Amino acid sequence: MFLKSLNLELENAQKYYEKSLGIIENLVQMYPEIFRCILRDKNEEDFVKELRAMGLQKQATVLMHDKNYGLAKEYLSVARDYYEGLYEKAPEKPKNWKAVCEIRILIGILHRSLENYDVAIPLYESVFPILNKHLESDPDNLEYLSIMSVLETQLGITYHSTGEYEKSKEAFEKSILLNTQILEEDPENFLNIGAAAITFTEYSKLLTDMGKEEAEEYAAKADKIKEKLDKMCGPDGVMPEDQEPGKEV
Repeated sequence: MFLKSLNLELENAQKYYEKSLGIIENLVQMYPEIFRCILRDKNEEDFVKELRAMGLQKQATVLMHDKNYGLAKEYLSVARDYYEGLYEKAPEKPKNWKAVCEIRILIGILHRSLENYDVAIPLYESVFPILNKHLESDPDNLEYLSIMSVLETQLGITYHSTGEYEKSKEAFEKSILLNTQILEEDPENFLNIGAAAITFTEYSKLLTDMGKEEAEEYAAKADKIKEKLDKMCGPDGVMPEDQEPGKEV
Protein backbone atom coordinates (compact mmCIF):
# COMPACT_ATOMS: atom_id res chain seq x y z
CA MET A 1 0.00 0.00 0.00
CA PHE A 2 2.77 2.39 0.90
CA LEU A 3 4.57 1.91 -2.43
CA LYS A 4 1.31 2.23 -4.35
CA SER A 5 0.48 5.45 -2.52
CA LEU A 6 4.01 6.78 -3.11
CA ASN A 7 3.86 5.99 -6.83
CA LEU A 8 0.51 7.76 -7.05
CA GLU A 9 1.95 10.86 -5.35
CA LEU A 10 4.95 10.83 -7.67
CA GLU A 11 2.69 10.50 -10.68
CA ASN A 12 0.56 13.45 -9.52
CA ALA A 13 3.68 15.49 -8.81
CA GLN A 14 4.96 14.78 -12.33
CA LYS A 15 1.66 15.88 -13.87
CA TYR A 16 1.67 19.05 -11.76
CA TYR A 17 5.28 19.76 -12.79
CA GLU A 18 4.49 19.31 -16.48
CA LYS A 19 1.42 21.52 -16.15
CA SER A 20 3.49 24.20 -14.41
CA LEU A 21 6.07 24.09 -17.18
CA GLY A 22 3.30 24.60 -19.71
CA ILE A 23 1.99 27.64 -17.85
CA ILE A 24 5.48 29.13 -17.58
CA GLU A 25 6.12 28.52 -21.28
CA ASN A 26 2.86 30.26 -22.21
CA LEU A 27 3.76 33.22 -20.01
CA VAL A 28 7.20 33.49 -21.61
CA GLN A 29 5.61 33.45 -25.06
CA MET A 30 3.36 36.31 -23.94
CA TYR A 31 6.26 38.49 -22.76
CA PRO A 32 6.96 40.13 -26.16
CA GLU A 33 3.38 41.39 -26.50
CA ILE A 34 3.33 42.56 -22.89
CA PHE A 35 6.51 44.56 -23.46
CA ARG A 36 5.18 45.86 -26.77
CA CYS A 37 2.19 47.32 -24.93
CA ILE A 38 4.46 48.89 -22.32
CA LEU A 39 6.68 50.49 -24.96
CA ARG A 40 3.64 51.91 -26.76
CA ASP A 41 2.04 53.25 -23.57
CA LYS A 42 2.05 57.05 -23.81
CA ASN A 43 1.62 57.32 -20.05
CA GLU A 44 4.76 55.31 -19.30
CA GLU A 45 7.95 57.20 -18.41
CA ASP A 46 10.54 57.35 -21.22
CA PHE A 47 13.36 56.08 -19.03
CA VAL A 48 11.25 53.03 -18.10
CA LYS A 49 10.62 52.29 -21.77
CA GLU A 50 14.32 52.64 -22.51
CA LEU A 51 15.23 50.20 -19.75
CA ARG A 52 12.62 47.72 -21.00
CA ALA A 53 13.94 47.91 -24.57
CA MET A 54 17.53 47.47 -23.40
CA GLY A 55 16.44 44.50 -21.30
CA LEU A 56 14.71 42.89 -24.27
CA GLN A 57 17.81 43.34 -26.42
CA LYS A 58 20.08 41.88 -23.76
CA GLN A 59 17.75 38.92 -23.15
CA ALA A 60 17.58 38.30 -26.90
CA THR A 61 21.37 37.92 -27.06
CA VAL A 62 21.17 35.30 -24.29
CA LEU A 63 18.41 33.47 -26.16
CA MET A 64 20.46 33.54 -29.36
CA HIS A 65 23.43 32.07 -27.50
CA ASP A 66 21.11 29.30 -26.28
CA LYS A 67 19.82 28.85 -29.87
CA ASN A 68 16.30 29.83 -28.85
CA TYR A 69 15.98 31.80 -32.06
CA GLY A 70 12.18 31.93 -32.17
CA LEU A 71 11.76 33.80 -28.89
CA ALA A 72 14.87 35.91 -29.58
CA LYS A 73 13.29 37.01 -32.85
CA GLU A 74 10.14 38.08 -31.01
CA TYR A 75 12.10 40.07 -28.43
CA LEU A 76 14.20 41.79 -31.09
CA SER A 77 11.12 42.65 -33.12
CA VAL A 78 9.59 44.49 -30.15
CA ALA A 79 12.85 46.31 -29.38
CA ARG A 80 13.35 47.25 -33.02
CA ASP A 81 9.84 48.74 -33.32
CA TYR A 82 10.62 50.92 -30.31
CA TYR A 83 14.03 52.08 -31.56
CA GLU A 84 12.84 52.65 -35.13
CA GLY A 85 10.02 54.80 -33.76
CA LEU A 86 12.46 56.97 -31.82
CA TYR A 87 14.76 57.22 -34.84
CA GLU A 88 11.91 58.29 -37.09
CA LYS A 89 11.00 61.12 -34.70
CA ALA A 90 14.59 62.33 -34.08
CA PRO A 91 17.06 60.74 -36.53
CA GLU A 92 19.93 63.09 -35.66
CA LYS A 93 19.89 62.24 -31.97
CA PRO A 94 22.99 60.05 -31.40
CA LYS A 95 21.25 57.72 -28.96
CA ASN A 96 18.52 57.02 -31.53
CA TRP A 97 20.57 56.34 -34.63
CA LYS A 98 23.15 54.26 -32.75
CA ALA A 99 20.38 52.13 -31.25
CA VAL A 100 18.88 51.55 -34.69
CA CYS A 101 22.26 50.55 -36.12
CA GLU A 102 22.91 48.12 -33.28
CA ILE A 103 19.46 46.49 -33.35
CA ARG A 104 19.58 46.02 -37.12
CA ILE A 105 23.02 44.40 -36.88
CA LEU A 106 21.82 42.12 -34.09
CA ILE A 107 18.75 41.05 -36.06
CA GLY A 108 21.04 40.47 -39.03
CA ILE A 109 23.17 38.14 -36.88
CA LEU A 110 20.01 36.29 -35.84
CA HIS A 111 18.96 35.74 -39.45
CA ARG A 112 22.47 34.73 -40.45
CA SER A 113 22.35 32.11 -37.69
CA LEU A 114 19.07 30.89 -39.18
CA GLU A 115 20.72 30.88 -42.63
CA ASN A 116 18.28 33.56 -43.81
CA TYR A 117 21.06 35.29 -45.70
CA ASP A 118 18.66 37.13 -48.03
CA VAL A 119 17.26 38.84 -44.93
CA ALA A 120 20.54 39.38 -43.06
CA ILE A 121 22.47 41.08 -45.88
CA PRO A 122 19.89 43.84 -46.60
CA LEU A 123 19.68 44.51 -42.85
CA TYR A 124 23.44 45.02 -42.69
CA GLU A 125 23.41 47.17 -45.81
CA SER A 126 20.67 49.38 -44.36
CA VAL A 127 23.08 50.43 -41.60
CA PHE A 128 25.79 51.79 -43.91
CA PRO A 129 24.00 55.02 -44.99
CA ILE A 130 23.25 55.96 -41.37
CA LEU A 131 26.72 55.16 -40.07
CA ASN A 132 28.61 56.66 -43.02
CA LYS A 133 26.72 59.94 -42.61
CA HIS A 134 27.95 60.36 -39.06
CA LEU A 135 31.46 59.11 -39.80
CA GLU A 136 31.76 61.80 -42.47
CA SER A 137 31.21 64.47 -39.85
CA ASP A 138 33.29 62.71 -37.17
CA PRO A 139 35.70 60.31 -38.93
CA ASP A 140 37.90 59.61 -35.89
CA ASN A 141 35.12 58.74 -33.47
CA LEU A 142 36.18 55.37 -32.04
CA GLU A 143 32.65 54.37 -31.10
CA TYR A 144 31.41 54.93 -34.66
CA LEU A 145 34.44 53.11 -36.08
CA SER A 146 33.82 50.21 -33.72
CA ILE A 147 30.22 49.83 -34.92
CA MET A 148 31.44 49.93 -38.52
CA SER A 149 34.07 47.29 -37.78
CA VAL A 150 31.45 44.94 -36.31
CA LEU A 151 29.18 45.60 -39.30
CA GLU A 152 31.91 44.76 -41.84
CA THR A 153 32.89 41.62 -39.92
CA GLN A 154 29.31 40.35 -39.80
CA LEU A 155 28.90 41.10 -43.49
CA GLY A 156 32.11 39.18 -44.16
CA ILE A 157 30.89 36.18 -42.16
CA THR A 158 27.56 36.18 -44.01
CA TYR A 159 29.10 36.45 -47.48
CA HIS A 160 31.46 33.61 -46.53
CA SER A 161 28.42 31.50 -45.65
CA THR A 162 26.80 32.25 -49.02
CA GLY A 163 29.98 31.29 -50.89
CA GLU A 164 30.62 34.84 -52.12
CA TYR A 165 34.27 34.74 -51.12
CA GLU A 166 35.49 37.92 -52.82
CA LYS A 167 32.76 40.03 -51.22
CA SER A 168 33.53 38.38 -47.90
CA LYS A 169 37.24 39.09 -48.29
CA GLU A 170 36.58 42.74 -49.11
CA ALA A 171 34.41 43.19 -46.01
CA PHE A 172 36.92 41.47 -43.71
CA GLU A 173 39.81 43.57 -45.03
CA LYS A 174 37.86 46.76 -44.32
CA SER A 175 37.14 45.53 -40.81
CA ILE A 176 40.79 44.64 -40.20
CA LEU A 177 41.87 48.16 -41.18
CA LEU A 178 39.31 49.59 -38.76
CA ASN A 179 40.38 47.19 -36.00
CA THR A 180 43.98 48.27 -36.46
CA GLN A 181 43.08 51.96 -36.23
CA ILE A 182 40.86 51.41 -33.17
CA LEU A 183 43.44 49.37 -31.25
CA GLU A 184 46.18 51.88 -32.01
CA GLU A 185 44.04 54.54 -30.32
CA ASP A 186 42.67 52.36 -27.52
CA PRO A 187 44.84 49.22 -27.18
CA GLU A 188 43.48 48.00 -23.83
CA ASN A 189 39.76 48.15 -24.51
CA PHE A 190 38.41 44.66 -23.82
CA LEU A 191 35.47 44.89 -26.24
CA ASN A 192 37.61 46.14 -29.11
CA ILE A 193 40.20 43.42 -28.53
CA GLY A 194 37.43 40.82 -28.53
CA ALA A 195 36.01 42.20 -31.78
CA ALA A 196 39.46 42.02 -33.40
CA ALA A 197 39.84 38.38 -32.27
CA ILE A 198 36.55 37.48 -33.96
CA THR A 199 37.52 39.30 -37.17
CA PHE A 200 40.93 37.62 -37.47
CA THR A 201 39.50 34.18 -36.62
CA GLU A 202 36.72 34.41 -39.19
CA TYR A 203 39.05 35.88 -41.83
CA SER A 204 41.47 33.00 -41.37
CA LYS A 205 38.58 30.56 -41.94
CA LEU A 206 37.70 32.35 -45.18
CA LEU A 207 41.31 32.32 -46.38
CA THR A 208 41.51 28.60 -45.60
CA ASP A 209 38.46 27.91 -47.76
CA MET A 210 39.99 30.06 -50.50
CA GLY A 211 43.22 28.09 -50.30
CA LYS A 212 45.27 31.14 -49.33
CA GLU A 213 48.63 30.73 -47.59
CA GLU A 214 47.95 33.77 -45.38
CA ALA A 215 45.30 31.78 -43.50
CA GLU A 216 47.86 30.50 -40.97
CA GLU A 217 49.21 34.00 -40.45
CA TYR A 218 45.80 35.38 -39.49
CA ALA A 219 44.97 32.35 -37.37
CA ALA A 220 48.20 33.02 -35.43
CA LYS A 221 47.25 36.68 -35.03
CA ALA A 222 43.84 35.64 -33.71
CA ASP A 223 45.47 33.27 -31.20
CA LYS A 224 47.78 36.04 -30.00
CA ILE A 225 44.84 38.37 -29.44
CA LYS A 226 42.96 35.62 -27.58
CA GLU A 227 45.98 35.09 -25.32
CA LYS A 228 45.85 38.78 -24.44
CA LEU A 229 42.15 38.45 -23.65
CA ASP A 230 42.85 35.45 -21.41
CA LYS A 231 45.45 37.44 -19.47
CA MET A 232 43.03 40.34 -19.06
CA CYS A 233 40.29 38.02 -17.81
CA GLY A 234 42.52 36.04 -15.46
CA PRO A 235 42.45 32.29 -14.70
CA ASP A 236 38.77 32.28 -13.73
CA GLY A 237 37.70 33.89 -17.00
CA VAL A 238 36.40 37.02 -15.28
CA MET A 239 37.77 40.40 -16.19
CA PRO A 240 39.30 42.36 -13.28
CA GLU A 241 37.04 45.22 -12.21
CA ASP A 242 39.65 47.91 -12.88
CA GLN A 243 40.02 46.71 -16.50
CA GLU A 244 36.35 46.68 -17.43
CA PRO A 245 35.47 48.85 -20.43
CA GLY A 246 34.86 52.40 -19.36
CA LYS A 247 36.83 52.08 -16.11
CA GLU A 248 40.09 53.86 -15.49
CA VAL A 249 43.08 51.74 -14.54
